[in-house]
Amino acid sequence: MFKKSPKYHLFYRKKYNLGYNGIMKSLRIRITIVSMLVVLVSNFVIGWVAITSSKNSLRSQLEQSLTESVHATADSIKASNEKEFKMLETLAAIPAIRDPELSLLEKAHIIYGAMSLDKDYIDVAILDKDGNSWINNGERIISFAERDYYQQPFKTGKRYVTDPFINKVTNAMAIFYSVPVFDADNNIINVLFCVIDGFKLSDLATGHKAGNDRPSFMVSLNTGLTIASEDHEAVAAENLFEIAEESGNQGYRVALNRIYTGETGVSMYSDGKEDYICAFEKVPDVNWMTVNTVPYSDFQGDIDKTQSRIVFFVVMFSLISVAVVFFAISHSINPLGKVRDAITEISTGSADLTRRIPISTEDEIGAVVKGFNMFAEKLQDIISGIKQSRLQLLQAGSRMNMNAEQTAENINNVYASIEDMQNIIVTQTDSVENTAHTVRQIASNISDLEKKQELVNAKIQQIAEQSKTLQGANHVIAVIASQTNLLAINAAIEASHAGEVGRGFSVVAEEIKKLAQNSAKESAKITEEIKQIMASVAEVVESATESREAFDKVSALIESRQNRLQYSARQDETEDIQPVLNEVSKLQSVTSSMKEIMRKISNGADLINRSGNELGEIAPQLKSTIDVISEQIDLFQV
Repeated sequence: MFKKSPKYHLFYRKKYNLGYNGIMKSLRIRITIVSMLVVLVSNFVIGWVAITSSKNSLRSQLEQSLTESVHATADSIKASNEKEFKMLETLAAIPAIRDPELSLLEKAHIIYGAMSLDKDYIDVAILDKDGNSWINNGERIISFAERDYYQQPFKTGKRYVTDPFINKVTNAMAIFYSVPVFDADNNIINVLFCVIDGFKLSDLATGHKAGNDRPSFMVSLNTGLTIASEDHEAVAAENLFEIAEESGNQGYRVALNRIYTGETGVSMYSDGKEDYICAFEKVPDVNWMTVNTVPYSDFQGDIDKTQSRIVFFVVMFSLISVAVVFFAISHSINPLGKVRDAITEISTGSADLTRRIPISTEDEIGAVVKGFNMFAEKLQDIISGIKQSRLQLLQAGSRMNMNAEQTAENINNVYASIEDMQNIIVTQTDSVENTAHTVRQIASNISDLEKKQELVNAKIQQIAEQSKTLQGANHVIAVIASQTNLLAINAAIEASHAGEVGRGFSVVAEEIKKLAQNSAKESAKITEEIKQIMASVAEVVESATESREAFDKVSALIESRQNRLQYSARQDETEDIQPVLNEVSKLQSVTSSMKEIMRKISNGADLINRSGNELGEIAPQLKSTIDVISEQIDLFQV
């Protein structure tokens, strides 16, 4: 794993750099797309609002134009009516006309004389209480008693005007205006009326237009008939209310119903093919409604032109805005490109941590550049600290490797000594057994047994000394493992401060930490086994001492026995050898104990041997990891 670490980190750095390029491209693209969307949506909303506002404005203008058209028509009709009534009332105020003693014919001559200069009048007449009147300046007398323009002024004492209708006398469209004549006592004595052209209202109404020259028209609330229209054939002939009922157009009927009630306002309706807007207003003092209806198509052309202009300007403004935004974004992100290049150089190039980027702006991008410079400075301090720690780590790794080798050698020596000790004890056991059976042969074999006893003592002493040496070496390994663990923790802390750049160091530091912990565990195991071996060695030494003392007694007794055998009888020989047998029995017991102790020592040596082997495997791994860290750290220039 550790031999492949440089390749792994090289791949990591390449991947990291590609990530930065992707981030820069993605950031530029994302900001540009978002800005474009914002601009386009904003312009679309502005365009939509402008078009909607234009439509509403044009509709409002159309409504206002229609309202002004019908209002102007109503005012014109009112002014025209007022003119006719004022003329009749002026005549009615002449003293002669108000004189009840003056004959009807004389009054007729006065009226015709006054009205002869005005060519707008078709006829004028004065009626008596019975409704009779001289016409054509006294040519003949005719009764008008059945006519409304006679009855209404007599009954109400107020002005009266008829709807335009076909005059049976002239067979032409006419309008009659009439007013009462009061005497000095304010009694109605006569009625004055005049006749004007019935299409005069049409001429006045068509003079006020809206939309695409759409003229107004007038409707009588009394009959529903059209009383003024650009189409003269429709006057007094077309009933709009009947047309609305026959058409079945609910919207049109609603609009005409509002007109029929004498309401002033605006109404919209559709004939199924086109939408219309209708404005209407009642003429003061009469039951006439001025109306003007205009299809929406009259101002759709203006809307289309306005909409086309708005779309054109929105598109042009969007393109200009996108270009400006792209330029602004590119200019603003350029410092980030320098940051990217610096990070790329650190991760894949010379890894120069002394490099700093000049700050050219005081905005958020400038803050990012400033933050990068601070990060580079902090990383420079961290890498410097890691480089210093690397030397200590290299020294500790070398010392640990040397001590691991020395420990392995000492363990091998201890293991060899234990094997020799076991072989000697086995031989000693056999010798003691033989001694128990043949005391007489002890004398001949005593020199060999003494030599073996001396060899056992020497080997035991050697095991004790090697165990002390092994304990010292293991103490050094424990100290190195502790230092390595501490350095690994410090390296992990520094790597965490470095963020993404220090991720590789964090992985290696974690591996060192694990190796140091494993070394500490194995060192603890070795320490425990050494303690047990030292205790066993102490027991062996104690048993060897007892064995030596027993052996000395046996040797003395045997020597004494040899001397006595030369002079004593056989019975005495049996009695004198009994103490020797007792001592040999003790020697057997001590030898058995030593054999059992050596078995325990051998088992402990096996455990130490395995721990030493594991420690021997850990030490090269630690050294390889330290070499990887050194290679990575050497990439940085601080």
